[in-house]
Amino acid sequence: MSGGTKRIAWVTGGASGIGQAGAESLAADGWTVVISGRRLDALAATAETIRASGGDD
Repeated sequence: MSGGTKRIAWVTGGASGIGQAGAESLAADGWTVVISGRRLDALAATAETIRASGGDD
């Protein structure tokens, strides 16, 4: 992170498709990612995938 700034992204539709891919990509790049969507089970799966690849919750 440059200049001690925390980068935060809010991804709507983060449970699947482009939203999920974007959330995972941002997390891999060091961003703090907040995901939202309609399907709690799919959101939980996306969050777990991010955590498993080194993301934080």
